[in-house]
Amino acid sequence: MAAITNPRTGLTVHVPDDVADSYTGRGWSRPGTPAPTLETLTIRELRALADQRGVDLTGVRRKTDILSRLS
Repeated sequence: MAAITNPRTGLTVHVPDDVADSYTGRGWSRPGTPAPTLETLTIRELRALADQRGVDLTGVRRKTDILSRLS
C-alpha cells in the first residue's frame, strides 16, 4: 500500500501500489515529496486550473503566458 496526499485538501489515503501512479499523475503526491508547482503542470492541467479559478485564457496559447495569467 502507498500513502498519497491531496495537496488541496491535505487528505492522505492509502491505495494499492499499482494504482498510486494514477493518483500522482492527477496532482496527488506521496508524503515527503514536494508538491507540484505550476511550472511542472502540463498546458492541459494549467488550462483546467485556470478554468477552476475563473481565469480567462481566451487567445492565450503559450505555457509562459498561461503561467503569467495564473500567477
